[in-house]
Formats: sequence, structure tokens, C-alpha cells
Amino acid sequence: MRAVKGAAIEAPSNRYARLSANGIALILAAFFLTFDFHALNGFLVDSYFRTQGTRAPDPEIFLIAFDAAATQGGETDLPAQQLAGLLHKLNAAKPRAIGILADLDQQHYSQAELEEVVSALDSSVPVFVGFTDDALLGRKVPEVFGDRLAFSPGLVSRDSFNFGADSVSRRVLVEIARTPTFYARLATFLRGKTPSHTVGLGESRHAYINWQGPPGTYPLHSAWSFSGPHSKDWDLQGKVVLVGHARRNRPLQDFILTPYSRRLGETPVLEGAAHSIVTLLRDDSLQRLPKWIIALLTVATALLTVNVAITLSPARGILAVVSLLVGLWVSGWVGLRSFGWWLDLAQPMLMALTGYYLVVPFRLGLEYRKRWHYQQKTELLAQIEQLKTNFLSLVSHDLKTPIARIQGNAELLLREELAEKQKRNLQAIVTTTGQMSDYVEAVLDLTRIESAPVPLVKTSRDINETLREVLDEKRFLAQEKNITLKTDLEPLFSIKYDVRLMRRVLGNLVENAIKYSPPDTTITVASREEKDSVALSIQDEGYGIPEAEQAKVFDKFYRLSTPEAQATKGTGLGLYLVKYFVELHKGLVRLQSVEGKGSTFTVSLPV
Repeated sequence: MRAVKGAAIEAPSNRYARLSANGIALILAAFFLTFDFHALNGFLVDSYFRTQGTRAPDPEIFLIAFDAAATQGGETDLPAQQLAGLLHKLNAAKPRAIGILADLDQQHYSQAELEEVVSALDSSVPVFVGFTDDALLGRKVPEVFGDRLAFSPGLVSRDSFNFGADSVSRRVLVEIARTPTFYARLATFLRGKTPSHTVGLGESRHAYINWQGPPGTYPLHSAWSFSGPHSKDWDLQGKVVLVGHARRNRPLQDFILTPYSRRLGETPVLEGAAHSIVTLLRDDSLQRLPKWIIALLTVATALLTVNVAITLSPARGILAVVSLLVGLWVSGWVGLRSFGWWLDLAQPMLMALTGYYLVVPFRLGLEYRKRWHYQQKTELLAQIEQLKTNFLSLVSHDLKTPIARIQGNAELLLREELAEKQKRNLQAIVTTTGQMSDYVEAVLDLTRIESAPVPLVKTSRDINETLREVLDEKRFLAQEKNITLKTDLEPLFSIKYDVRLMRRVLGNLVENAIKYSPPDTTITVASREEKDSVALSIQDEGYGIPEAEQAKVFDKFYRLSTPEAQATKGTGLGLYLVKYFVELHKGLVRLQSVEGKGSTFTVSLPV
């Protein structure tokens, strides 16, 4: 009873497992969506940039840097005298506009130095000055400048905790405290209208830089090449010239980290300004998709991941998760490259990566319960099977003795002087008890082979002798249907085999041939020697076996569905035992049959 009760407990249904897994998925998605993962999102966007190569830079942007050589040993500020000399040369080259990233104010230059710079300005060339010191915010433009140049914030944006938290420059300030920045004013002048793709943050507005390439996309030219003894004449007509610092002794002030390079001292602020201005000029800044889209994507990824963990095997599950991660990354790359979308894929990717492993214990629990359920059921079935085997063995043994007594007494009476009718009745009893004895023997054989391996007792003997003995036993059965038993036996060497089992094999095959053959036909029993075996064949002219059922005739308890087969009594164990006993001898049994023309069973035994 305990086994029955244990087996009655059902394993969790697939529906329950899926509902539970989907509930876990939604909880995990909600958990991941409570965090921003700024650093990871920044890293992913940087990877998109690094793998898409270099986009077309603006050929009209020209950079001039005051490096250590141009500043004569590396003063802190742009030397006013060198800057004034540079402006004189630039005025002669007729550029479209000049942009200066420097703190040109009374805190860093004397009144005389500022006047020297202003004297070098040409009213025909617009000059924009962007100060990088945030202490100058809200200060008035130095009076000496008047209206000769545009003086505005040129602060460098480095992502803080609110963004990438890694000091990488991914944004350009467009407006701060309602004041247009150096980058916005220069881009508006060149483009004719203000940039439209901007994002608000507190009192400022900014745009995400659409970087055109790695460091060196916009080459840096030293101011020394314009004022030194080996100065060059550059064709700057119609171009936008940006002037700024690039000194190695001030890496934190003059250099930035970019999506392409996080090595300090590789990308000057001046080159970052070029990328920023071109982004605003083309109005193609990155568009960060809304959080609700990322939330939907995270939920969808969560549901897909946990269902993969529940349904697929571990190997296939890991492959599916890796494919999903690659697919998410590729979607982010395509979105950035083709549409300028910034996809915050940190939450979906973390969901795909960790969700699978978080659901695995849940799956293991389900599988443990299922295994326990199946184990209980298997134990019950094993007990039932054992009871069935014991019952069959007991009944078979109890039947065998009385059947043998009935058959023996009937055979003794047949030897007496009896009337013809009495002899026929006794012969019927003998035949019937013989059939019953065969059935009991088949059931006993089945219980033996299912309870333990059948031992082979091999002796060296001519197989033809066993064939002749079997034919002699079955000759009376054949005579009742006027069936001729024909032999075609080749002389054979003695081989080792279990005589008792092979008598059972050959007896079953010959008896089946007789039972399933119409009267007045011929059954041919032949033997021949092949390469490494002896082949014994029993060929009849019976009803044949349908092709669709030929593969099943050796199955346990299988009976043919044809009317002729159903009309003939049988247990469905004969051919099953034939195949088992032949294979026990390392042999092979084959069937060739054509429906309506007969069948041939061939037994091959190794020599």
C-alpha cells in the first residue's frame, strides 16, 4: 500500500512549471530594472563604437594645438604672444571660423595680454572662445573683447556617476543655465539653425556624441609649425579652425577618455571638441531609447531565458543563452550604426546571463520531484511485474503436472482395444493436452528468461539430427492437414549448441509453418553451410505475412491481424522465444515473406 500511495502522487505539471518559471522571470526582471547599470551600459556603447570602425570625419575641421613645443616648455596657459601671432597668420588664411578653447579672462591673462590678442582679431573672421574653467560661469565677458568674439562655456563633459561613472566623454554640453555653449554657438553659426536632438538634465541640455572614429581621426597640428623656424603654409580657406591645449604635463585637463580609447593622454580635448561640433553640425547625436522600451525588452528576455532553462537540456540551454546575448549585442550594434540609437542593454543582457543560472535550481527541484514520482511508479510497476511473474510461474508449474497425467493416461488408453470413436476422442485429448503443454512450456520459458539469464548447455552435435527429430515429432500434425514435409539437408560438421533450446526453436518454426499453411501444401526444411555459420531454413506455402507487420512478428505477445492468423490459436510467444534463443547462441533469425505466397524463416548459427 505504501508503494501504491507513493506512486499516486503526481509530478508537477508542465503548466505549473511554466507558470512558476514565468513568475520568477517577472520578479528577476523587476529586480534588474531597479538598477541603472550606468557603467555597463557605457561599456556596451563603447564596444559598439570600437567595432564599427571609422565613420567619415568632416574634412573642413582643422585642429591646431599648443603643445609643449609651442608653449616653450609648457606654461599653464596659451601664451598670449604666440596666440596673437597665430591669429595673425590665420586671418591671412581666411578660414570660415576660428574656435578657441581657452580661459581668456583677467584671471589668467593681464589686460595688456588680452589687448594683444584682441588686436590680432580680424572682423571678417568670426571667432568663438570657449572657457573650460567652470568658475567662470556667470562671469561677464571681458570688456576688452567687446563684440569682437563670442565668449561662452566650453566645459568638457566627462561621464560621472549619473552616466557611465567611468569619466569617459560621451556627451557634449549644448546649453547650461540657459546659456548656449561654445559647441552649440559654433555649430549653429555653421549650420544656420540650432541642434534639435538634445536631452535636458537639470539646468543644462546636452547631446550624446556620435564619435566618428578613434584618436587621430582629426589630426592635431602643432602651433609651432605656424610660428617656428620651419613654419608651414596650410590651406585653411573656408575651414573651421579649432585652437586649444594638448600638453602632456596636464593630462587630466588637456586629454579625455573616449569610447575608442580609455588611455589617458591619447585623445586631446581639442579632438573631442571636433567630434562634438561635427555631431551638432550634422544633428546626428545618439538617441537614447526610453526606459519603457528597455523594460519591455528586459521582461521579454527574462521570459525567454527562464523558459529556455526549464525546457532545454543544459548544453542546449547554455547555447541558447549565449546566442541570445550575441543577438542582443548585435541589435545594439545595428541600432547604433544604422539608426543612431543608444540601447541600454545592460539589464536584458544581465537578465539573460544570470537569469538562466538562477532558474537552474528551480528546474533541479522540479526534476527531483519528477524523478521521485517516476521512481515510486517504477517501484510499483516492478512489484506488479514480479507478482505477475510469480503468478505465471506458479500457475504454469501447477498446470504442467495434471496436463502431463491426462496426456499420459490418454496415451495408455490408446494402446487398449477400443472402438474407433473412442480412439478418436482419446487422440483429440492427446492433441489438446499436447497443445496445452506447449503453451505452459512457452510461459515457463518466458518467466525464466525474464527472471534470470538462461544458461546455455552446449554439446557438439550434428544439427541435422535435431532437425530430423523435430520433423518426426511434427509429422503427425502435418498429416492431419495433408501437408508434405520435404527436407533438403546438406551434410554438415558437428557444431556446439544447446540441444534443448534449439529443439524449441526449430519446433516452434516448423509448427508455425504447419499451423499457418493451408492443406495440401509443402513445407521445405533445408540446411546448408555458409562462410562462418550454418543456415537452417523453414519455407512454407502459406498465407504469408503483410509487409507492415513483418518487423513486429518477433515482439512479445504479438499476433498477426490477418483473419487466418486470428482463426488459429496461439500465445504470441513462439517467435519471441525463437529470436531470444537464437541470439543467445550469437546467431541471427531472418524472415522473408510475400503475402499470399508463403514465408521463409532462416536461422543462422555461428560455427
